[in-house]
Amino acid sequence: KDIGIRTKLRNKIKKEKEKVLRDIKKGKFEEIQDMKGMGSKSFKKFMNYLARLNSEFTDGKVTIDTKRILRLPSSLHSKVSRKCTLIKEIDSFSFNEAVPNFIREG
Repeated sequence: KDIGIRTKLRNKIKKEKEKVLRDIKKGKFEEIQDMKGMGSKSFKKFMNYLARLNSEFTDGKVTIDTKRILRLPSSLHSKVSRKCTLIKEIDSFSFNEAVPNFIREG
């Protein structure tokens, strides 16, 4: 799909997809910006494309309601009795980690 960047750069991104994804997950956007052929305009277009691509996965209610976003780690959600859990490794995270001990024991 044409996202407004040169074909050569688009092909380079596809070729180095795994590295680009790793850099994005680690927040190393400067690594992407430093790719050969990636100027500031191309970088902005690429980031805008990623934002549009991922916007369908955004929970609109959570996004506009600050009570749902700003929670202290280990604080309890009053409706579902789950605690706010800091997720360090999303790939190995289990929702069971967010169930407080008193729920498991009861």
